[in-house]
Amino acid sequence: MSEAKPRILLADDSKVVRVSAQRILAEEFELVLAEDGEQAYDLITKDRGVEAVFTDLGMPRLDGFGLVERVRAAKDERVRGLPVIVVTANESDEARERALALGATDFITKPFNKVDLTARAKAHVEQSRKVKAAKAEARQLEQYTTIDPLTRLGNREHFTDKLRQARSFTLRHKQALSLLRLEVDQARALATKHGPEAFDAILKEVGALIRTTVRTEDSAARIGTAQFAVVLPTCEAPGALVLAGRLSRLVEAAAVRHAKRGINYRINVGIATPSDYPDLGLKEVVGLADDALKQASGGKVVAHQPAGQEPPKPAAAPAGEPPTLERALELIAAGRSDALAAHLPVLLKRLVPLLKLASRHHKAALAAYLDKLSKS
Repeated sequence: MSEAKPRILLADDSKVVRVSAQRILAEEFELVLAEDGEQAYDLITKDRGVEAVFTDLGMPRLDGFGLVERVRAAKDERVRGLPVIVVTANESDEARERALALGATDFITKPFNKVDLTARAKAHVEQSRKVKAAKAEARQLEQYTTIDPLTRLGNREHFTDKLRQARSFTLRHKQALSLLRLEVDQARALATKHGPEAFDAILKEVGALIRTTVRTEDSAARIGTAQFAVVLPTCEAPGALVLAGRLSRLVEAAAVRHAKRGINYRINVGIATPSDYPDLGLKEVVGLADDALKQASGGKVVAHQPAGQEPPKPAAAPAGEPPTLERALELIAAGRSDALAAHLPVLLKRLVPLLKLASRHHKAALAAYLDKLSKS
């Protein structure tokens, strides 16, 4: 399959110029033609394949100066970064200086020739692609520098940045903010007993459970070897308690499979809702959650409470989130069937559609098999 030709746009109100440019560039480029600046800008914003813009200065509706100015002021970064080459018979210093001041990239004087026009088109398309590649690489690098590679959560830098943003927003709009600090209970003992690979599996599982439990607007991060944090904008203390409790129960019901065995573990959770402390800095806000976390050993959830206030009561929530059928089977295999007792009605209800699909023969075979097991 042949590689697609680079696409460039030419804006000129002269049909002769448009036809001439099309004839010169058609072999190596795909040309998009516009009769004035308005049409050109409309095409540029809609056609994401355009990599360079060539424009005349004197055109109706919107001239070349206006087109350059509009491109450079565009909200879309792609449009704003396009190279804009002015093709004009006006060689005055005044016109050149004005176009450059507005953001023109280069000039070509009319009448243009094949060699010059083709060389400029190649050079600007190549430069445009290099700039795009550099920006993409920078964005990727920025993403990697704020993501923990093991858990795919944010890292400490990500956490600090998100907490700063959320604290500023909630103070400005007088809304609540909660912060969870989490750690794997007895992390060092787990790592020593089961080894680094198994311990990494535990951390991955905690990260996955956090990701699936928090809200879209929340920000979760791994901020230490076995420590995590979740920023909860617009979340009051009772709501934070519900989320923390749900996460704690999910972790306790989980069993990481490693080397054909199930590993059980718990997390400790400290909660801070610093709405009553508008003057606290970020360090102090984190300190409140840290103080609560210190009291949460043994798989507990502890919320920091301001002096003189009653401990927050969690909002109504289900007794616990039932595990998936796959997880339930893993728990049974790991000898943790006791963790499923409260969820049996829900799990059995999930099996009903499968049983309904089974034929009478299959049902009879299943009944016979279960009967055999019960007598063995």
